[in-house]
Amino acid sequence: PAFSQDGNALYFSSNRPGGYGGYDLYVSYKTGGTWSAPENLGPAINSLGNEISPFNDGTSLYFSSDYHRGFGGFDIFKAEENGNRWATIYHTGSGLNSSSDDYGFVYDALHNYGYFVSNRPGGKGKEDIYRIMKESENILFKVTDAANGTPISEATLDFADCGEKTYETNSSGVFIFQMLEDLNCSVTVSKAGYISKPIKITSPGIGQNMTFEVALINENSAYSGKVVNGATGYVLDDVKIIVTNQQNNQTTSVNSNARGEYVVALQPNVPYLLRFSKSGFQEVSFNVRPAANAVKTIQNVELLPVGVAPAQSLAVNENSAAKPTPAEVATPAGEAKSLQSGYAVQLAAVSSANPNLAEIQQKFKNEGKVYAVTVDGKTKIRLGVFEDRARAESATNTCKKNGYPGAFIITETDKNALNNTQKNKKEIPAAPSSSNAGLRGIMVKLAAYSDLRYFEQAKVEDLGIINKVSQGKFTIVLLTGFESQAAAEIALRKAKVRGFKDAYLVEQVDGKFKKVQ
Repeated sequence: PAFSQDGNALYFSSNRPGGYGGYDLYVSYKTGGTWSAPENLGPAINSLGNEISPFNDGTSLYFSSDYHRGFGGFDIFKAEENGNRWATIYHTGSGLNSSSDDYGFVYDALHNYGYFVSNRPGGKGKEDIYRIMKESENILFKVTDAANGTPISEATLDFADCGEKTYETNSSGVFIFQMLEDLNCSVTVSKAGYISKPIKITSPGIGQNMTFEVALINENSAYSGKVVNGATGYVLDDVKIIVTNQQNNQTTSVNSNARGEYVVALQPNVPYLLRFSKSGFQEVSFNVRPAANAVKTIQNVELLPVGVAPAQSLAVNENSAAKPTPAEVATPAGEAKSLQSGYAVQLAAVSSANPNLAEIQQKFKNEGKVYAVTVDGKTKIRLGVFEDRARAESATNTCKKNGYPGAFIITETDKNALNNTQKNKKEIPAAPSSSNAGLRGIMVKLAAYSDLRYFEQAKVEDLGIINKVSQGKFTIVLLTGFESQAAAEIALRKAKVRGFKDAYLVEQVDGKFKKVQ
């Protein structure tokens, strides 16, 4: 085990049930006088094999793995964060690793010394301790076509963000850059006809070479899709999508962005296996073979939280590239899911008790789910449900441009689809509530605003359910929905790191928010 630099996080390896393989890496946060329940560090780090001996130097996490691609046995890797999640790992190269077991790495940047354990030949015994020092570092870029793996020559590598000039790959798709000083910047890799890709560069700080295998997606083979939470309908970011070409076993991977969107490269009439994974959710996988004239859109993929049973199958567009199997995704477009709150876009009100939603769903398949509810005896057709208003406003603009000029935002509190037990519901305007009713348990009070335009919602959308309560001239913004005080304390700590330095825990007592001591 190893503490973070501030002593408030403990990283350790465990083979407890529920992991991705043998030993996985976990983190527990100090909350007052206790420690939180361990959190798995996710599929970017943990594999089907074993990950051990974590070490956090304050910016990066070093660990050893016997599964990630290396030289053999346990190799030492470095993980980088992206948006408060461990997103990218790097092999630390031949300066540290051998074909034997190498693990237990620690590094003292102040004195430029690192230590690790290895059972490589030439030692004094079975397991010896070695010391290393930082030297110059080389970065190797290998640029390929994401669809077929062929090298891309004359691809441009723009080092402007690093204070350097622009370079090109050779006939083998390779470019080698020698770092004479530490770097923390982005390199943009591009080629005419391909989608550009930024690569984050951080000096490993231990004198070893780095290799970046950059798979560019040809615009003609780009298929887009979206991943959502199958239990709530909210989009899921940082989902890892692994694409395996089943003809040549070539594998590429991408991650969904903040809107749950991703782009993968698929060739016509070639079989692929697509795998979707995210920590805390059940993995989904399915096979695709795009037709030559297929619509270059993959239908929404829904990941269910761990422990939630799959719902019924999804009606699939036969012209789409991918058709998830019934056991892997849930709920037809017009059927409801158990979502308690959020924003929706009302498209129309119709007299038919059984409107045809398929055509509307096809038009807005990249925006969200189309469903119907009965309100005051009329059938309302809606799109959603969205966790934040900004996303709903974006969807509203799309609807207005595509045949629904009267579309507007409403607050959805209980999405009931048309069935034999329809219930009438009143529409609720999408505005901060003036009531504290329904807010229970320990909450995080982020701030009070006289103008909500200054609330940076995107920074905390992943930490909990956002509630806004009007109190006089101010609007109180809260994070709610925590199962325990420990969970709320973890969200509070993360909110403070993200800029909400005056946030604190509250609970509702006699209709008022009281600070939790």
